[in-house]
Amino acid sequence: MKTCRKRFSHEMREEAFELYSQGLATLRVVRVLEERHGADQAPSYETVRRWAHLNDWWERRERIRQEAARRLDDERAEKLARLIKQFEDLRQATFKICSKQKYRSMEGVVRSLDILQRNIDDLRGQEGSLLRREDLDDIVDMIFELLGEDEEVGPVLARRQVLIAERIDEKLLGKQRVIEPGAG
Repeated sequence: MKTCRKRFSHEMREEAFELYSQGLATLRVVRVLEERHGADQAPSYETVRRWAHLNDWWERRERIRQEAARRLDDERAEKLARLIKQFEDLRQATFKICSKQKYRSMEGVVRSLDILQRNIDDLRGQEGSLLRREDLDDIVDMIFELLGEDEEVGPVLARRQVLIAERIDEKLLGKQRVIEPGAG
């Protein structure tokens, strides 16, 4: 004996697909619809499975995931480009100022590092400049690497890098809104 098929609205089908596109298995989609609409108003497992098959839900879900991944990649690329531009601006400003300095004493190195810190503060103070903790670490590492290549600053920096890095870290964490690793 064959039972009569229920007719489900387009909205119910789209709600089922929306759940499926979020990664839920077909059986879980049915359970959620039953919770939301009641077991007598929700489609059966076989019905949802048939909708998925006939309407290529898997392919639609993959297209949605690929588009979301592409948009995320685009956003990351734009952020990286902005970060690189900010770092390049910082590097140019720092080397322009530091090239005028003579490092005949520790005081000269400290003065140059203070100038570098002011440049970092200026860069960081720009509206909308929101960096991840890893981005800040990368910037500081690149700055140390570039300064370490200088024949006069390099040896002093090598001896004092840990202390200087701690001071920079304190200033960066104290004044910058930082997103910790793993945070969205």
